[in-house]
Amino acid sequence: MRRLMRQMGLSGQEIIEAESVIIHAAGSSITISHPQVLKMQVQGQTIYQIMGGAEVKDGGAPEHEVDQSDLEFVVSQTNTTADEAKRALLEAHGDVASAVLRLTNERQRK
Repeated sequence: MRRLMRQMGLSGQEIIEAESVIIHAAGSSITISHPQVLKMQVQGQTIYQIMGGAEVKDGGAPEHEVDQSDLEFVVSQTNTTADEAKRALLEAHGDVASAVLRLTNERQRK
């Protein structure tokens, strides 16, 4: 088997521990939580094989993009932390009014 793998140019598999893998595409993103990730070398190329359940989200900006002025506005209006405001903005897909309402409602429930 090893000889056959060498003939194909395939070298050892390395398992990478990952919490999640996020693939951003035009208009959507795919999140794979707790994936099994294998790293292989095939004919001089590195290949990553990702296995696990996927969640597809359509539309919206990639998770890491939050407008700084929107973030500061939500923090000032809701008296929350930047992390809480960012979470609310991401959940509201960048809609500032929805983020403020969401945080205000959360505070009232506590």
